[in-house]
This record gives sequence, structure tokens and C-alpha cells, in this order.
Amino acid sequence: ALIRAEGGAVTAEQLAPLLAPAELPPDESEADGADATLVREPWVTDALVALGGEPTVTEEGDIVYVFSELMASAGEEAPPRT
Repeated sequence: ALIRAEGGAVTAEQLAPLLAPAELPPDESEADGADATLVREPWVTDALVALGGEPTVTEEGDIVYVFSELMASAGEEAPPRT
């Protein structure tokens, strides 16, 4: 319902309360401060695969997960998955 309510596109922060991601151990590059832009959200992968989603990057550089099949509006039927 959340993904449909958001027009089929959500962020990891929106999915987190639903998917209850486990704490990730600190990455060595994070400890060194080598790459502050590193984004690790492997827990999203299962939802992407199960619901036919794909990651996209906005012009602002944010990662948004798009679920085309869940973009159907009320009264419309989503196309069948192949």
C-alpha cells in the first residue's frame, strides 16, 4: 500500500520500517572516512526482486526505488509479471 500511495517510487528510508533491515557492520572505507558517499542498502534487493522494482538516481543524487507494476491507479489493473 505504501508504494502505491507514493506513486510507485520510494526511498530506502520509506521502506526501512516495513522491511526491518539488520544493522550492517561498519565498512572499512567508512572507518577511514575514505568514501563518505558510499551507500549500502542490500536489504532492499529482496523487495526489488520480489516486486519488480529497480533503483534510479534523481537529478539531486538521491536513490529512489521505482516499482512500475505498483504505479497502477485505483481501478486499473497492473500488467502481469513475466
